[in-house]
Amino acid sequence: MSAVLIWIIFPGIVSIILFFFRKWERTVLIVGLAAALMLTWFAWQLPIGEPIAVRLWRGLPALRITQSMRILDVFFNLDNTTRILLLAIYANLAFWLGGVFSSKTNSLFTPLAFGSSAIIAALVAIEPSYFAPLVLFFVALICVPILSAPGEKINRGVFRFLIYQGVGTSLLFLMNIASLSIKPETIPINSPSPITLLTVIALALTLAVFPFHTWIPAIAEKTNPYTSSFVFLSYSMAALFLLLRILSEMQAAVISQAAITGLVYLGVFMVFIAGILACVEKNAGRILGFAVISQVGIKLLVLGMAVNTDIAQLTGTYLALLITQNLSMAVWALALSRLFMVNKDTSFSHLQGLGRKFPFAVAGLIIGSLSLAGLPILANFPIVFQVLSGFSSEFSSLPLFWTIGNILFVFACFRTLVRLLAPSENAEGGHPENRFDSVILSSGMILIFLLGLFPQWMINLVNELIVSISAISEAQ
Repeated sequence: MSAVLIWIIFPGIVSIILFFFRKWERTVLIVGLAAALMLTWFAWQLPIGEPIAVRLWRGLPALRITQSMRILDVFFNLDNTTRILLLAIYANLAFWLGGVFSSKTNSLFTPLAFGSSAIIAALVAIEPSYFAPLVLFFVALICVPILSAPGEKINRGVFRFLIYQGVGTSLLFLMNIASLSIKPETIPINSPSPITLLTVIALALTLAVFPFHTWIPAIAEKTNPYTSSFVFLSYSMAALFLLLRILSEMQAAVISQAAITGLVYLGVFMVFIAGILACVEKNAGRILGFAVISQVGIKLLVLGMAVNTDIAQLTGTYLALLITQNLSMAVWALALSRLFMVNKDTSFSHLQGLGRKFPFAVAGLIIGSLSLAGLPILANFPIVFQVLSGFSSEFSSLPLFWTIGNILFVFACFRTLVRLLAPSENAEGGHPENRFDSVILSSGMILIFLLGLFPQWMINLVNELIVSISAISEAQ
């Protein structure tokens, strides 16, 4: 049995089947969630290339999962070093599918989310690697009907998303091709190479770095917040996987220390500019979009750690950050989606007073947003603090600008809270929140506090996963 069959082809087939049965939304969701959890468990427990004892009856030969498969002259390779990425992909999928019970997404969400995860797994596996940017663009294409279901008007943010990703992935593809023919001795020592500049431009386009960020708030303004948040975080995860793969395979001389230093400063700049834009915004959906831009900045900081950090520590930091970001963003998006359902609008004028009808939704919105802002005792703070402390000696100004950006973002959160609790005709009537939504939001908020107060639980779990998978990889 091939790893490609388990984690790429099988999820793709499941996605197609779920698409044709999408009329039965709850059944499709349950099946999709069960399949995502099964694939997550497989990535955690099943070693690739090692014999696996299957004790159904005596004499049954051991099962071995092979690494490679050839499809149409393209090789796909998944080994034990990629299991941690597969675990992140399908755990992320299962987590977001779990919130669909309460978020009222469109009927295409579950099958297409499953399909996008299968394509992200293909991005990790495809050989040669210069095909990977093209796979990333396929992820962008499948995200379009998730954001705008058939029959709905496609907003301008989705068009910008496609344009920027088309250009960005094309540049990454050209960069991969060009790097194959460059000799290290031909690269100028004291000036950035053309490949470095191409990398920076492609990075800015694919990860929505300023000024190519405008599609994120434009989508967040008009789309179900839960749907858009899944797309934002999943796509940025795929893009970062691609960039890490490109950087690891390119010649060291091509990517200079100056480029990595630029990533670090660019990451803090993203946090700073997102805070400024959020604090003057009058739409809660767009503020969520600026939060995504801020988190992109933190991911660039993690990418900047690649020079002075071993791969195991870098992977552990990224996975821990992925957990806290997804949890905080999911709670915030789920809460905002409950408010979005009232008027299909997230502007302050339409949300004013709804905090009196939706107290749990407002609490989830504020706690989720403050966690992403890096407020102490909340989930995102310990990981972000660890990342910043790693740069504090070499880049002394980074904590200052990060703090200013997040203070401005906290101000935007409290502006939102004031408008939600202000007297309004929208506040008349009873409390329409049902018990299930309240339990889901309450559980998410409690978990945010627990991970903020006791981060070692999550860090130890992530480290154990990395150590166990790395041990199998070294043994091969």
